[in-house]
Amino acid sequence: MGTFVLGGIVIGCLLLLILLGMPIGFTLFFSGFIGYWAATDFITALNYVTIKGYGILDSFSFMCIPLFVLMGLVAAEAGFVSMAFETAKRWLSRVPGGIAQATTLASAFYGSVSGSSAAMAASMGVIAYPEMRKLNYNPGFSASCIGIGGTIGILIPPSVPMIFYGIIMDTSISQLFMAGLIPGIILTIFLLITIWIIVLIRPDLVPKETQMTYTFAEMISSLKYMIPIVILFGIVVGGIYAGIFTPSEAGALGAFAAFVMGFISKTLNRQKILTILKEAGLISGMLFLVIWAAHILSDFCIVSGLGNQFGDLIMSLGLPNWGILVAIVIVFLILGMLMEVNALFMITLPIFGPIITNMGFDPIWFGVFATILAEACLISPPVGLNVYVLKGVTTDTTIENIFKWIMLFLPAILILLALIVIFPSIATWLPNTM
Repeated sequence: MGTFVLGGIVIGCLLLLILLGMPIGFTLFFSGFIGYWAATDFITALNYVTIKGYGILDSFSFMCIPLFVLMGLVAAEAGFVSMAFETAKRWLSRVPGGIAQATTLASAFYGSVSGSSAAMAASMGVIAYPEMRKLNYNPGFSASCIGIGGTIGILIPPSVPMIFYGIIMDTSISQLFMAGLIPGIILTIFLLITIWIIVLIRPDLVPKETQMTYTFAEMISSLKYMIPIVILFGIVVGGIYAGIFTPSEAGALGAFAAFVMGFISKTLNRQKILTILKEAGLISGMLFLVIWAAHILSDFCIVSGLGNQFGDLIMSLGLPNWGILVAIVIVFLILGMLMEVNALFMITLPIFGPIITNMGFDPIWFGVFATILAEACLISPPVGLNVYVLKGVTTDTTIENIFKWIMLFLPAILILLALIVIFPSIATWLPNTM
């Protein structure tokens, strides 16, 4: 059986299982195991998944994943995210679509202490959606503002997908975190502008009589609510940038500091702690399953020779660098519509990574580029993970309606993507100063 024929069968199996609704971790495992079996033999494949599977996860670098997940969950359960939303709401109260813009800004604050886009969308959905609906905001528009705000979390450090990228590409996770900071701020501004434009064009989405206003004294007073988020951001991002902590150490100290502040503020109790630990275990377990399963699939590409042959095929086409980059973008977007970000990185990067390196692109820059692409995938049908997460916390709108409104934010992501290509220093300047 030819390599490309075998690869086509495995990818076809992968897509079929995804469309049938099988969890992504199991989908990756079964597709990878079948491919590995076909490329070698059953005993070799069985030994690989049982023995080498442990070696894959036996990495200190992966320690920061559950720690950052834990820190983000503590921030949400302890009320730090709600406090940041209150601050943003007061400062943006006089702006058209103020609550919607406050949701996006609070998502950016939450992104600075949480690396999970889905967790951000779920938390902000519980916090902000009832507030917007109480003020008669359009339900689909309200949900879309929360969903697009959730994408900021994988760009502003800490970022779980960037941890995946750094491990796969053997690139500094600390530098990747710093590389995502400026683009994350720019994207937040673009999204705020987009909401402002949408509200100007469709003022009926935000009835004027429901706008809330606060005095300047109330706005200044609300800044105290930002203290926990600022402390956590300073520990994680400041500590990593200054070279004081590794990402794993920053995650551990950040999670510990979040617990301490929760206890001091008396916003954590026994039930909340149990909920946090349970959710952290479930989310981390899911991520580690995806890591293990995706490694099996990516190693199938190596042992079968599919990765090398596919790379040689692309390079032999004689396309200019921008042409190859466009081809990679298309593949990312197609696959990203069918799977979540971490699985997307685990599958594509072992193949595209060497191509990008041979083309002379900075791997740190490409890490930001790929993460921005992944943000577009998080809101794109048919999967659009953030949209499905939001549907679970909203009851008066449909998935189709959320998709209709959230796609209006896609140009903001694409403009940022173009800026990163035209001005690569947006992503590379800050890590180069470390």
